[in-house]
Amino acid sequence: PDLVRSDQSLMRDLADFCRRNKDILDRSSLTGEENYRLVVAAANMKMVAWAICIIEDMSELKRYFQDVGIAPGEAPLALSGKIERIKQSFLCNPRGEFMPGWYGLDAYTDFPAPICLTVEGEELTISQPRIVGLMNVLAEPAPGDWVYVVGSGGGWHDALLGWLVTGNNSQGREGRVVSVEIEEELSVRAQRNLARIGRDNVECRKGDGSCGISEAVPWDV
Repeated sequence: PDLVRSDQSLMRDLADFCRRNKDILDRSSLTGEENYRLVVAAANMKMVAWAICIIEDMSELKRYFQDVGIAPGEAPLALSGKIERIKQSFLCNPRGEFMPGWYGLDAYTDFPAPICLTVEGEELTISQPRIVGLMNVLAEPAPGDWVYVVGSGGGWHDALLGWLVTGNNSQGREGRVVSVEIEEELSVRAQRNLARIGRDNVECRKGDGSCGISEAVPWDV
């Protein structure tokens, strides 16, 4: 049943993608770049459908709903809006944009992947999509929220959070993400990736995020 739900979601997303890109698909032939772009989009959609499908059945979510007093029968309704926002954030911030190019389509699979070696020779990884999605469902970032992140990695999680907090809250405050990364190479890479996709409400800083930062601001997440 999980795979069936995943495939149904994927087909709906693919149909929507085809409608939005009808001008390209109507051509008699595609260039190599256009064809690869379509394949990447389909791979991203499949990754998102699979990750979301798993998140919906995770026991962590069931415990979360129990903790906040939501009855089991009400859980799907409480979850639906959150899941849809997480799904859209994934689709608008493709994971492959934040990983080394040699991963190719392997960037769009539900697994953690090495992205950098530290000075001690240890591998640092980009988290698997289902874990990132679960964290964002439970954190409930909303438009206008200010989010503090310890560890930028390649910037993908920062970008997702930046998308989720875009907009103003009821007091008119604009959403903002501040991320602190201790590894120089990753900090530079994250800043470059975020600038390339235009996520201008996210700031990546070099430093030890566990020590906090000097601004006395009301962080929401």
